[in-house]
Amino acid sequence: MNFESADVFETLLDMTGGRGPDACIDAVGTESVAAGPLDWYHKAKQAVRL
Repeated sequence: MNFESADVFETLLDMTGGRGPDACIDAVGTESVAAGPLDWYHKAKQAVRL
């Protein structure tokens, strides 16, 4: 769904018969990692796109 060309709320209602979704996933393309000892490793890995 392209949020720039469609009203997300209305589109979701249309897709679900007016009920609305039970859950939504926002896929942003990066890893979700909490700060910790391996944080530098994940940042470096993302920087070189591994």
